[in-house]
Amino acid sequence: DYPNIDIWSQTIYVRVFYTLTGCANYVQLQLLVDPTPEATEPTDYELCDYTGAIGYESFDLTTTVPQILGNINPSLTTVSFYASQSNATSGTNPITNLTNYPNQTPWNQTLYVRVETIATGCYDIVELDLIVNPLPTSLQPNYPQYSLCDYTGQIGFETFDLASKIADILLGQTGMSVTFYPSLTAAQNNTSAITNLQYQNQIIYVQTLGVKITNVTTGCYVISTMDIRVEPLPEPIPPTQPYTICDQDQDGYAGFDLTTLIPDLLQGAVYSITFHETLTDAQSGDNTIDTTILYDNIDPFTQTLYVRAVDPNTGCWKVIPIILNVNPSPNTAPLSNLCCNSWCRHCWCFHPDDKILPMHQNSTL
Repeated sequence: DYPNIDIWSQTIYVRVFYTLTGCANYVQLQLLVDPTPEATEPTDYELCDYTGAIGYESFDLTTTVPQILGNINPSLTTVSFYASQSNATSGTNPITNLTNYPNQTPWNQTLYVRVETIATGCYDIVELDLIVNPLPTSLQPNYPQYSLCDYTGQIGFETFDLASKIADILLGQTGMSVTFYPSLTAAQNNTSAITNLQYQNQIIYVQTLGVKITNVTTGCYVISTMDIRVEPLPEPIPPTQPYTICDQDQDGYAGFDLTTLIPDLLQGAVYSITFHETLTDAQSGDNTIDTTILYDNIDPFTQTLYVRAVDPNTGCWKVIPIILNVNPSPNTAPLSNLCCNSWCRHCWCFHPDDKILPMHQNSTL
């Protein structure tokens, strides 16, 4: 093996002679070193696992050629792809479906790219890694609805804290971002993303949001939906008149059977009803009044109680006041001896049984 000493091209001289006579002739031999094309190792060719079987995608290999050639003139070069290095070295069994090549092993495959100069046949081989990136995990076709009771603002509209749902949406995944959209179509078109996560529904009572979960490293994403729902409050029917009891001993206190109010409060609705002495207790559901026994008012003559109605399906509640009245009964004064004056022809007095009795002079009752 003779290493040339002049770069790229060197002339050597060959002496051809007879061994018996020594007669010789001379010829020149030019040694040429043709450059090998220097292909560029391409970056990994990555696709998200959007179509086909899980872990498989179709790759357009021609899109990698400009990066592989770099500054090499494509008109003087051929580029071919192979499933094995031995095939690339021998130039046999090249891949033919270059624009729609499905990876042959799930999730990733290494191809070998042969870049060959047409004029000389010199070639270089580089590797190309095909990678199928998995999509984020999500619940399909939707996540559980996010419900709020209709406590504030305009009827049928509430402000939803969408950020509070991100952890549930991610299902324990890390390295992901979550974007909300006002509809599924907006999520699919990547338009009108919701930026203020304190979000008021734009459609009364129920709105379907688009939810996009994106892997921040690969850019792969998946789209699902989540309903935001405003639950109506229960509507107990308030009494038209105070609950009134007559007071036999005139002290302003009596025992009330609160359970007698419940049928009229419900009027067929299925709510849970509790009674409370303060508005704060009714709002929090604390310190319920025991309705298994009569309730003795604590404010004489008139007292306000608060009824808490809870919808068992949604947990939403509403509080209304009711009035308890204790009416004093008539108080009858005892009758004493009455005597008519001498000048009066007849006297009259009221009998306890509401009878008017005549009384004559000098008579007593």
